[in-house]
Amino acid sequence: GARRGETSVTFSQQAMRLLRVRGHEALLISSNPRRDNHVEGAIETRNRPKLLAGGGGISYHLSQLLYARYLARRAREFRADLAVVDSGTSHYFMLEAFRRAAIPVAVNFHNVRWPHGFEPTGKLARQIRHRDSRFFRTGCVAAMGCSPECAVQARADGADALPYFPWTSQYTPSGFEPEREPDAWAPFRIAFVGRVEPDKGVFDLIAMAKALRERGGVDVVFEICGDGSALDAVRDMVSQAGLGECVAVRGRLERDALLEVYAACHAVIVPTRGTFCEGMPLVCAE
Repeated sequence: GARRGETSVTFSQQAMRLLRVRGHEALLISSNPRRDNHVEGAIETRNRPKLLAGGGGISYHLSQLLYARYLARRAREFRADLAVVDSGTSHYFMLEAFRRAAIPVAVNFHNVRWPHGFEPTGKLARQIRHRDSRFFRTGCVAAMGCSPECAVQARADGADALPYFPWTSQYTPSGFEPEREPDAWAPFRIAFVGRVEPDKGVFDLIAMAKALRERGGVDVVFEICGDGSALDAVRDMVSQAGLGECVAVRGRLERDALLEVYAACHAVIVPTRGTFCEGMPLVCAE
């Protein structure tokens, strides 16, 4: 369960806990604008920024390439026996840099390669998929992921023999106190919990609230919990549309307050759009 004040337990925390229990020596690197180092026993963690991060066009792809090469170089210096690389770290085919450094590489899918039902159609996107698929056929020793769709896409385009290991997000009941039924069915309360971003479907929630109000009938209240780049825009839209009674923009909540929202709601909504490669959001498991 999460410690008091935390919204959730991060995957990195769980990975470090497993490494410590198993007695492994490990180097964990994440991309972050703030350079940082931390050593705890045999486990070292580093934050390193991506060069050219935030750029578009060729700069974006060059950033991916440079970061893949940087990670492979650090892994070779560390004398790693295995590199486990999260989805989104770089283009998958660029992870060939690890093979050239004689380090086996496995991929951990937090997200899918493309949104389910929205396969890449553009020329560049199809070329990247072709190269990525060749990597999964010939350059990747194994993959793991958060949903069955991750397995389907990892093995797409002829990579049927790729070993795949599924994992799931799990929580104990003790992490969700207070446990009680919502007080009443009117209004019907729906909670959105996550990053407040356009790709997460937050603007669609506003459209839903408008449509339900115009239709009349059952009273529905949406509670938007989380932080993100679209938070201010969502608040402005709710105010301008006069939706204050049916959309509550709560922002980021501490764990105790979030548990109160869970306990009082009748349903949780995850309206991820087809522009985002979401795998299995933790809120689904919660």
